[in-house]
Amino acid sequence: MCSYTAGYSEQGAAAYLDTGIGSRAAAMGSAFVALGGTPDNIYWNAAGISRVGSHSVSMMSSMSGESRKLNYISYVFPFTIRPKDDFVGFGEKKNPVNAGIGIGWISYGVSGLEGRDTYGNPTEDFSDSENAIMLAYGQSLGYKLSLGVNLKYLMHHLTDYASAGGFAADLGIMYRISDIFTAGLNVQNMVGSMKWKIKDDVLNEEFEYNEKVLLNMKTGISAEIVKDKLVSVLDIDKTLEQKIRFHTGLEYMLRQNAAVRFGIDDMKITSGFGWRRNRMLLDYAFIYERFGWDIVHRFSLGLSFGAEREDMDIPAKPVRNQALRNMKKSKKRKKKMPEMKLKGRF
Repeated sequence: MCSYTAGYSEQGAAAYLDTGIGSRAAAMGSAFVALGGTPDNIYWNAAGISRVGSHSVSMMSSMSGESRKLNYISYVFPFTIRPKDDFVGFGEKKNPVNAGIGIGWISYGVSGLEGRDTYGNPTEDFSDSENAIMLAYGQSLGYKLSLGVNLKYLMHHLTDYASAGGFAADLGIMYRISDIFTAGLNVQNMVGSMKWKIKDDVLNEEFEYNEKVLLNMKTGISAEIVKDKLVSVLDIDKTLEQKIRFHTGLEYMLRQNAAVRFGIDDMKITSGFGWRRNRMLLDYAFIYERFGWDIVHRFSLGLSFGAEREDMDIPAKPVRNQALRNMKKSKKRKKKMPEMKLKGRF
């Protein structure tokens, strides 16, 4: 058990969070910080959930070697904040604000680990179980800018003698540069730490210590090269005390309901496809595991339901009152009135 724990200590607590979630993101090289509008934004960039258009659910299951399992489920509830008073000044109208609340759960586990006692003697095999429960909020600030925050409660169970719990928080920003380019930034695991409780059955004592969740910064840009057809993404991320990693990917729509994806995830080739049927999405990704060369298969299912939200494209500038617009038009069209001769004696 000691050798296994030491392998993860170099990457801090909750290292499984670094593998990312979602089949679409994985197939595109894990470059997803500047793409919005899906429940997966709870993890990648909470600002993006403000662009989710209807109630949405996302589920993922990942299969890899060495008996490792990674599962994920999330839900986003979108809503629109409408101003009580439509007008902030003469002829100037307030805009509604798009927002969303998301909840998610990530589960990571490894089975068949070799156990050892305090003296290093082999014991029975055991399993490792780690979980993260997430609560996120995202909101648009006009047409271009969106902000989001994601709070995470982390749990780690390692045999009956060792367990840990803690918290971490993410802060996300998404900015629409133009109709083609969007930039994103996500600061993950701010002030993150987990408190371990370890029981020693020989000394009959309990030890406690804190382990940091390493800070990670992701920044990227997406480009809709061909509208509703071809999207390109590029991300750079840096985890504290680790090297910088690069991610890039492409998504090409073969037709309205089918897409193929390719990417490079830190020098590892990724690929996959997606298929849409009405309001159901099926995604698949084929990747190499970040911590080894095992082949990983990811499958995702997405469902959306309920009415589509209005006002998804909020104008960049306040909309002017119709009466004010008519007034300006009338001034432009106004012609000089001819002088009228008045009859009578004065």
